[in-house]
Amino acid sequence: MQTLTQGDLQTITGMQKNLTIANSFETNNVVNNINKMVKLISV
Repeated sequence: MQTLTQGDLQTITGMQKNLTIANSFETNNVVNNINKMVKLISV
């Protein structure tokens, strides 16, 4: 069994934060695109 060092944990936490930020950007893009489509349809 491998032991994690403090540095490893910080790296993992950093990766998780980056993934969360990336996911929120993607989600925002999807939401924005849906909103644009809805506007086009409703006009």
